[in-house]
Amino acid sequence: MRGIKEQLKLVFDELSGEYDIELVDHVPIDGKKEKIDVPAWHMTILAEIGGMATEVEMYIAFPHNFPFEIPFVVIPEQRFRHLPHISWRKQKVCLYDDGTTYDTNNIRGVVRETIKRTILWIEKFSNQDNTEEYKKEIINYWCEQYDGETKVNGRSLFIGDVPKTFCELKGFDYQFKSLKTGRNKIRRVFYTIDDDSQIINYLKKDKQTSELPVLYITSLEIPQKPPYSFTGEQLIESIKDRDELAAFSRFLNKNGYCYLVFSLGVEYALGCIHIGKMKVVRPGFRTPLKPFDLLSKFEYRIKKLDRLMVFQYDSKRIANRTAGELMEQKSLAVVGLGSVGSNLCYYLNGYNNARFALIDGDSLSVENIGRHLLGYDYLNQNKAFAVADYLRRYRPDREVECNDTTVECIAGKAFDDYDAMFVCTGDVMSERWVISQLMSKELKLPVFMLWLEPFAVSGTMVYVNPEDNDSLPKLKALSEKNFEAFCLIDKEEYDDGTKLTKYDAGCNGSYALYSANDVTMFLSAMFPYIDKLLSSPAQSACFRWNGNTDLAQQRGIKLISECVGLRKNEVIKLTL
Repeated sequence: MRGIKEQLKLVFDELSGEYDIELVDHVPIDGKKEKIDVPAWHMTILAEIGGMATEVEMYIAFPHNFPFEIPFVVIPEQRFRHLPHISWRKQKVCLYDDGTTYDTNNIRGVVRETIKRTILWIEKFSNQDNTEEYKKEIINYWCEQYDGETKVNGRSLFIGDVPKTFCELKGFDYQFKSLKTGRNKIRRVFYTIDDDSQIINYLKKDKQTSELPVLYITSLEIPQKPPYSFTGEQLIESIKDRDELAAFSRFLNKNGYCYLVFSLGVEYALGCIHIGKMKVVRPGFRTPLKPFDLLSKFEYRIKKLDRLMVFQYDSKRIANRTAGELMEQKSLAVVGLGSVGSNLCYYLNGYNNARFALIDGDSLSVENIGRHLLGYDYLNQNKAFAVADYLRRYRPDREVECNDTTVECIAGKAFDDYDAMFVCTGDVMSERWVISQLMSKELKLPVFMLWLEPFAVSGTMVYVNPEDNDSLPKLKALSEKNFEAFCLIDKEEYDDGTKLTKYDAGCNGSYALYSANDVTMFLSAMFPYIDKLLSSPAQSACFRWNGNTDLAQQRGIKLISECVGLRKNEVIKLTL
């Protein structure tokens, strides 16, 4: 089979009989010739514009991973910059939708299809009103960097309901470090919610923030087509309501600089123009000039203003882009944030409308991080507060309550408005206490108790429905025998303990061996059952995951006779 370069040469030779075409080592980018190290052709095509056959200059270049990446097309003529689906500076044309598939063996067909699409693009958008096209993809066009502008900043957020009338907004900025470059960047946050709300408190926590003067303006009209840049004069002309313009003038003169936020016609994103601090003390003027006068009469009248892209942080929007809707809220209490409990929170956090209560009195130590959800950065932090921080870093609006104590120290009524409790302490005494509270009706919510046997020979989940009164005495009796009936390791091994437990120096230094991978396999097997039971409660039951029975046999650990024929990673429902 011929190589890609050889096939491209054959296509080039074929097209030479149809088009004025030449090999080049550059493409024009932003009006300048830019060298490229991939095959590229310069050619002239014919397209019908205004009823006339018109010659159009184009460049087609083939990326390093062509044909698995589509060739890109550059149309350098200025008259086409205003058309939809072409980048303003680089003038690359977007001809294929994301996810488009094609026959990579048909090099000739891919090249000809790209040329055909280029001609159709020119003919379609050169001969029609494209206002609606710009509206549909306004975010892309707003984010373009137009002539004489700085790059559009897309790191700003809006939190809360977007106003329907002209008003002042609250705002602040803070620095964060790029993980890629190590450089500091600035994020701006505009909001309408209370200053003491959880998400604002979280975003400001441990950061140096600066308050910003912000206006929301309703009468600013953006252009119907690119470019979307604004000079001072263009901004003033675009504010159609005279009262809003006067209020903006007073606001700018008072603060010396400001941010104007406004609608772009889409629900989840807003436009913003930053009027920076200006030089108000000028030679020849006895008193400082007013910023609005500088904006309207001096050099700022024709200077391009900085534009920002503001994305709305909204739970419904995030849900619509993932699950398609905001799920019914789930209030979940997790007791014990060790290896099982912390990693379980990763799974539960997938519910896009979850609320958490986290309970654990221990701190994360060095030896914990081998199989805990969290790592080095959380060493010596209380586990409940550390996992809460993880959840809030993921979603700052996540409602999480923390308790650095044991579940026995919390009144059962504290869980009355929760939908379920997950007990992941690996401690039979706390499990017995929970069962006793269910029997006395102090606890009234479904409970999941999860643990792994040493070496992850098996993993167990006991589901307790508080309405299943017949199951509670049985579970109490089973707990008094340490739930041995659900284990795959023989009771004799637990009585002896030497093969199952390791010890560190110090009090309470015993621990069981199993890996982070074992925890993942166990929880991934159990979570479908958890998900189903949360939405459709059933009778109390026990679910056992079959784990590393082969490892137990290699280590000479005695297993119960029922282990024969069990398949690894299989989940079996056991009777109580």
